[in-house]
Amino acid sequence: MNFFKSHKNILIRILSVLLAVTIGILCAFFVSRQSKPVWNEMSYIESNSSLLNEIQSEYTESENQRPQEPEPEVSTPEESKTETTESETSKPQGSKPGESTQSETKTESTSKPQTAPPTIIKSYSPSKTVNLAAGESFKVTALARASTAVTASFNGKTITLKKQSNATGEFVEFTGSFTLPDGNKNDLNLGGVTFNAKWKGHTQKCVSASVVCLRDKSFDRPTIVEVVADSAETFNGNTTNDYSDPRLSYLPQGTVDYKVGDTVYDSTSGKYYYKMRFGRRVYVSKPNPPDKADAVVSKTYKGTLPSTNKISIASAEVSGHHTYLTFDTEWKAPFTVSLAPQNYANPAGQDYEVQSATCSYVDIKFCYTKAIGGKLSFSKSNPLFLASKVIPKDDGYVLRIYLKRVGSFYGWNAYYNQKGQLVFKFLNPTKATSGKNAYGTNLKGITIMLDVGHGGRDIGAGGLKPQTMPEAERNLVLSALLKQELEKMGAKVVMTRYGDNAVTADARCTALRNASPDLCIAIHHDSASTTANHGCGVFCFNAFSHNATSIVYKGIATSGIYTKTYKEWHYFYLARVTSCPVVLVENGFISNPTDFKGISSYKTNVKKAKNIAQSVANYFRTIK
Repeated sequence: MNFFKSHKNILIRILSVLLAVTIGILCAFFVSRQSKPVWNEMSYIESNSSLLNEIQSEYTESENQRPQEPEPEVSTPEESKTETTESETSKPQGSKPGESTQSETKTESTSKPQTAPPTIIKSYSPSKTVNLAAGESFKVTALARASTAVTASFNGKTITLKKQSNATGEFVEFTGSFTLPDGNKNDLNLGGVTFNAKWKGHTQKCVSASVVCLRDKSFDRPTIVEVVADSAETFNGNTTNDYSDPRLSYLPQGTVDYKVGDTVYDSTSGKYYYKMRFGRRVYVSKPNPPDKADAVVSKTYKGTLPSTNKISIASAEVSGHHTYLTFDTEWKAPFTVSLAPQNYANPAGQDYEVQSATCSYVDIKFCYTKAIGGKLSFSKSNPLFLASKVIPKDDGYVLRIYLKRVGSFYGWNAYYNQKGQLVFKFLNPTKATSGKNAYGTNLKGITIMLDVGHGGRDIGAGGLKPQTMPEAERNLVLSALLKQELEKMGAKVVMTRYGDNAVTADARCTALRNASPDLCIAIHHDSASTTANHGCGVFCFNAFSHNATSIVYKGIATSGIYTKTYKEWHYFYLARVTSCPVVLVENGFISNPTDFKGISSYKTNVKKAKNIAQSVANYFRTIK
C-alpha cells in the first residue's frame, strides 16, 4: 500500500499513456485494413516524447533509491574463441623444482570445453640445486612416457637421454650425463638442465634446478716443477745468477719438486729459473748453440706430491767399467751428490781451481726421506767403494759411500730406468798396462771420447783464414790425427762428429753420457780480438777431472810446441758433464799469426796429436 500511495501520480500517468497507446494501435489496425495510413504507435510516442521523458525521469529518481544489482556479462562467440600453439612455456610461478609442468597443445577452442594436454615428463633431476666440483660429471634423469624422445641441454651442449634397459610401465627413466668445465677461478652458476620431450605430437619442456660448478681446486694446489731435459744443472737458490758451481749436482730427467715463489728472472743473463723447494734453481730454458731456439729444461703444472719419500736399496753391482747402485723410490724426489772433503781456490770469486782431488767419500742426500731401507755393502773386489753408512738429517737422509783411496773418484751419472728405479752409475778406475808400441802403453778395453768442437753452420772462430781454415775445420783435422794415435794403443775412440756437420751443445752432452767413456778430450782452438793473444790453454770444471787435466797440461807445457801454456778452471759447457773426467784443450790461437802457422801445418798437428796421446797414456798409467 505504501508503494501505491507514494507513486499514485506516476501510475495514473502511465495508465493514461498505455490506454492512449492501446486506442491508437486499434485505430491503426482498422485504418491499415482500409490502406489508409493515419498514424502509428511510434509517431504517437515520438509526438509525446516530452511526456515520456517526464515519466522516465520520475521513474529513474525512484529507482536510484533502491539497491542496484550487477547486470550479467554476456559474451559473443567471437570473444570466446582462442588459439594456442605448441607449448614451450616455462614453469608456472610457484611450481617446485623436479615437478613437471604441463604444456599447452595446439587446439582451436569453440563453445566445447578444452581438454588438458597429456603429461609426458612426470619428474626429473636435479630436483634441487647441486654444487659439484670443476671437471666432475653428473647424471641427469627424466621419468617420461615409455615411447618418448627426450633430450637434455646444459651449458651449451645437448644430448639425447637413453631409456633405462628392460624398463616396463607407462613411465620409465631416461638418463644421461654432463661434464662440468674446469679452470674456473670462481664458482659458476650454470643454471638448470632443460629437458625437451616429444610424444605422439605433443611436446613438453621442463627446467631443472641449478647446477653450480665450484671453483677449480687445482688453483688451490701447489705448482710442481719437473725436469724434462736429459739432465738439469742446478744453481744456488738464494741468488738469481747462473754461475755454474761444481759443488751443485745435476738432476736427471723426471725429477719433480714443488715450485717456490714466482719464476726467477736474472736481468744480467736474461734467463728464467724455477726455484725448487729443496733449495736449488733450474733453468726454464737455456741456449743450445748453434740452434737459435732455446732448449726447454723444465716445466710446471698444478698437483700434489707425497710429503715424504720412501727409499730402499734394490741392488749394488759391478758391470763393465761401472758400479751401479739401484734404488726403489716412492716418487722422483730431488737429491744431491757431493764429494768431500774438497777445497777450492776461491768459491766466493767463482774460482773452483783445485790443487789436487782430496775427496774420501761421496754423499748422496735423498731429500724428504725419513729412512733408507735395505743394506748396502761392497765386496772386497769392488774397485771403487769400500763401505757405506746412513746418516739421518732434518730434511732427508744421507747415504755416505767411502772411497777405497783418497781422491780416486772418476765420475757419476744418475737416471731413472724403465722400471722407474733411480740408478747411480759410478765410473770405476781403469788402469792401462805396458804395451809394445811407441807409447809403451796398452789402452785396450779403454774408451775415449773426442769432442770435436763446432762444425757445419757453426764454424767457430774464423781466424786468419776463415774461408779455408776456420776453427771447426782445424778441430776436425787434429781430432782425426789424435784418434789414430790413441787407436795405435788399442783404445776405443768415439767422436761427437766425423764430418763437417753441426752438433748442438746438448747433443754433445747426451752423447758423452751415452758413450760412458773412461775419459773425454774436447778439442778446440782459441781466438781473440787482437792478434797478440797466443798459447795453449788446458781447462777442467770438476775436481775429479783435475788429475787428467794436470797430466795433459804437463805434457803440452813440456812439448816445446807453444811459447805459452796455462791451466785454469773454467765452466765450459761440455766440461760440466759428470760422467767422466773431461779435459778441454784450446790448441793455440787461430787469430795469432805464430800460433796459426802451427795450426795450419800438418806436421805440427801430428806432433800435437802424439803429444796429447802420450799424455792420455800417462794418465791411465797413474790409475791404481
